[in-house]
Amino acid sequence: MSLFLLNKKRIPRYHLTQFDARKYCSSLKVEILPFDIDVLNNVAEPGAKQPKLLNLIQSLLGKTGNDNIEINMVLTKVDNETAQMEAFVCGLILGQVERGFKNASLGMKLVIGIYDKGVQIHNFDYGAEQISAGGYWKFDQRLEATIARKLEECSYYEASVTLQLVPVTTNLSPEFANNKQMLENKFSCDTGITCQNGVIAPCHKYILATNSRFFRQLFHSNQRAGTVDDLNLRAECVDAMLKFLYYRDVDDFEENPNLAMELLTVANEKRFLTLKDYLTKFLMEQSSQRFNVEQGVQLFTETQGWVVTKVFRKRQWKNLEELKNSREFKTLLENNYEMGMQLVMCMATQRSVG
Repeated sequence: MSLFLLNKKRIPRYHLTQFDARKYCSSLKVEILPFDIDVLNNVAEPGAKQPKLLNLIQSLLGKTGNDNIEINMVLTKVDNETAQMEAFVCGLILGQVERGFKNASLGMKLVIGIYDKGVQIHNFDYGAEQISAGGYWKFDQRLEATIARKLEECSYYEASVTLQLVPVTTNLSPEFANNKQMLENKFSCDTGITCQNGVIAPCHKYILATNSRFFRQLFHSNQRAGTVDDLNLRAECVDAMLKFLYYRDVDDFEENPNLAMELLTVANEKRFLTLKDYLTKFLMEQSSQRFNVEQGVQLFTETQGWVVTKVFRKRQWKNLEELKNSREFKTLLENNYEMGMQLVMCMATQRSVG
């Protein structure tokens, strides 16, 4: 999509060409002929719910699915007043577009080149990682002022502006999508979790508190609480845990079920109830599909016996003798005889029922 902003004295009207989005499969090529400056200026008048240009872009995104949209603006200087107006319009468009999509899953890239008689005198290049998670809209006014200053320095200029909107396929709700961006961009983190290797994983007290009664009480009683140092988890476990707490991602557990085993005790101790419920269900399913007797004993031990299900018993009751002869079971008896006998009774009961 190409958008040309020119002096309103030369072009008093605007026009949108007709198009059929179904003809394009990987990108959208819609030409928008010059806009009247007054039209662009009026789209953000007080009380307006949403700029017309933003409505246009949203409608294009809706019609093109996951295709990319690229906005190209070419500004040509007539006088200083025009330069200021065009800088304002540029900032308005970029700011409003980002604000309108800040809760959507979009990658954004902004490139601005300013040329004086064909020679580039300034270049702005902001990658997607610098303007996602609400980061761009916080500095768009400063960017607008910088653009205006650079334009005023030129006797003649042509400024090309490219803004790319790249929709991302996701099933996340707006809340979880925003949380995902906050975690990935480490945006305004106010605490962290210390891993076994000493590395601190930045995160937010708000996320820990909303997922855990333990941390909610901790941060309420001690608002200056620093990093969380007592979880004793490997970095991979902390990463998997944070992904789940922020936006319910479970891919790491699917790829490595042992992470779920390691996290289950922490989830129970620190009252991460939603995480605990998921891990319990996940490990129950895994115990009937992939875990051998030794892993089943480890699961029973790690959870202090509170993950004992029909699924687990059904998988293991035929292997009672194998259980009794396993090294893990003998270790369990040595460390906690009562728990070991509880496991035997559990399996024996299921065996007699079967």
